[in-house]
Amino acid sequence: MLYAMYSEFNLYILMQGLVRLQFFRYGFDATISHWCEGTDWNNPVPVGRYSKGKAEKLFKNAGFESVSITKCLLTRGNIPVLGKFLSVATLEMLARFIGWNLIIKARK
Repeated sequence: MLYAMYSEFNLYILMQGLVRLQFFRYGFDATISHWCEGTDWNNPVPVGRYSKGKAEKLFKNAGFESVSITKCLLTRGNIPVLGKFLSVATLEMLARFIGWNLIIKARK
C-alpha cells in the first residue's frame, strides 16, 4: 500500500493546512506527516504520496512484473454531510477515483 497523491484525503489536508495556517506555522512536510501519520508537529516523518503512474514506474524500475494498482479507502466520515447517506457500493465506486490508498499487486 502506498498513499495516493490524488485523493479526497489530500484535499482535506490541503484545506486544513490552509484554513488553520498549519503550512505557514509548521511547514508542508510536518502538516502532511501530522495528518497522515498522527505525528507530533515537531517530529515529522517523511510521507510519500504517489500517482498510479509514479507507483507503477517505481515498481517496474525495481524489477517487478505484472504490476496492477487499485485505488481504495473512502469512508462515510471522509465525505462531509452526504457521506452518511451513501451506500457501501457507492463508497467503493468513489474510492476508485478519490480513495486514499493505492493497493499494488506485483510479481518479482
